[in-house]
Order: sequence, then structure tokens, then C-alpha cells
Amino acid sequence: MITEILNFTTSNRVEQIYLEKYNRNENLMINTHLHSQNVEDYINELKEKFSEESDELILLVVKYVLPNKPENIDDDTWKTYQENFTNVWGFKILNPKLF
Repeated sequence: MITEILNFTTSNRVEQIYLEKYNRNENLMINTHLHSQNVEDYINELKEKFSEESDELILLVVKYVLPNKPENIDDDTWKTYQENFTNVWGFKILNPKLF
């Protein structure tokens, strides 16, 4: 079961997360588009999905924060990008017994 949830934020679509407690780096793709779904509901779904797992698991949760608008992108393109990437997250389940 998931016993620990670690939350992070990033403005990169790929992120390397340092887990100080485990002295370990984890690479994570930020590519889960939740659209109108609440992140807490999604986390609860993951908890339910892994509730039968006998090992204690860690869930990494990384929120994608939109970067500043690049100078070379027009306003319409940027507006579309903002609409499509406002609720994007990265999730990764880890088993510390395998570290």
C-alpha cells in the first residue's frame, strides 16, 4: 500500500527529483494530463489500486507549473498551451525495499 506521498513542483516536463531521506535521485516525466479531474481524486484512485500491495510504497507527486511565456511564441499559441497544460502532473510509485 502507499504509505508515503512526497509532493514537488517543477516548470520542466522532465525532472530529476532528489529524495534526501533515501539519498537517491529519481527521474520523472511530467505527462499525466488530468484535464478537469481533481488531483486528490487521482491520488485516491492510485491508493485504492495499490491497497492490496504488501510492501510499503512511496508515491511521488509532481505538479507542472507553467513557465514564463517565451518571447518567440505568439499570444494565441501561448493561450492554447496554457489551456492544455494547466492540470499536468507527474506520478511515480517507488518501493524502498528495492533501493
